[in-house]
Amino acid sequence: MTFYAISNRAKRRTSIGSVLTSLNLALYALVILGTVGTSAADDAVDVEVSTFIPPKLLELKTPIYPDAALQEEIEAWVYLHFMVDAEGKVTDINVIDSIGGVEFETSAIAALRESTYAPATEGGVPVSASRVFKTKFEVGSSPREATSEFMSQMGKLLINAMQESPSVIRTELEELRTQARSLHEFSLLDTIEFIYYRRWGTLEGQLQVLRRGLAYESTSSFLSDDDIAKSLQIMFLFEVDLKYYQDALSTYKKLKRLRPDLDDICDACEAYHTKVLEIKQDRIPFTKTAKLDEAGRWNYALLWSEFSIELEKPIAKDLRVRCERESVTFKYEPDRLYSLPYSSRDCILFVEGTPNTPIRLHQL
Repeated sequence: MTFYAISNRAKRRTSIGSVLTSLNLALYALVILGTVGTSAADDAVDVEVSTFIPPKLLELKTPIYPDAALQEEIEAWVYLHFMVDAEGKVTDINVIDSIGGVEFETSAIAALRESTYAPATEGGVPVSASRVFKTKFEVGSSPREATSEFMSQMGKLLINAMQESPSVIRTELEELRTQARSLHEFSLLDTIEFIYYRRWGTLEGQLQVLRRGLAYESTSSFLSDDDIAKSLQIMFLFEVDLKYYQDALSTYKKLKRLRPDLDDICDACEAYHTKVLEIKQDRIPFTKTAKLDEAGRWNYALLWSEFSIELEKPIAKDLRVRCERESVTFKYEPDRLYSLPYSSRDCILFVEGTPNTPIRLHQL
């Protein structure tokens, strides 16, 4: 894939279970609204019609369960984004998110790299294509419920969350996380962490733990469809407010599948969806601010092909952009406007560097 570098930066404009039952779903009653602008629509864009068939998994290698984690019966998941080349080989693997620790990520990547696919085809010709895959590390053949001891400790932490200081609650959360073993317990921890971020943290933090609580899925062994829909609804509103516009469009589709009557029960959702479509179709420039996470990673689903990026510290690796059918790495240059070919679709930018490094991404 070819990038077209433009030396003069364009002018930018900044637009603006049981624990859930005990909470009575109060945390889902939040509505965070932002403002976005509108402008006249551009000319219609032709839609490419093709006979594209995505890659098909042929053989999935089983990842090796890390010994220490298996002995302690610690479960985990790893969510990966990667390319399948025209020969069916897995390449260019990136971690989108995970729970459990880096040893699980290493094992999941190694197994995926040895897995094989039938390559994607377009018009009958093999082509490269991007895919996502989530590897679960589970003990036993069925989902494990949270232990009574863990639930008791969670109950105490919930009570303390209404009384103690943020530093005390943060310490208690981190201590309880070291005791979590099952996927259910990790999911419940994200529920409490959502409350923590709601009271003392950031909107970014709230969105992150909501995503982890659902493990990037629209089904769950531990949550009802109603709870999932409510989580997705708040995620959607947060994603729009935080300018994760392409992610918001994907979340909206999941919501509509779960709740076909969504427009009748969530006026804000319909209004937000309309605004995002206007921003995308009218190409209204915006700036997204964020930070690399604690692992020094950040990814962003680009809304369209032109962008520039600013980082306050040097990055460990070249930037990577992975699209539906293409992948490329390039040197970070803060004063460079990059333009992907118009044929590129569904592109995600991956950045790796020093943890918590501030980022400014400009979509133009």
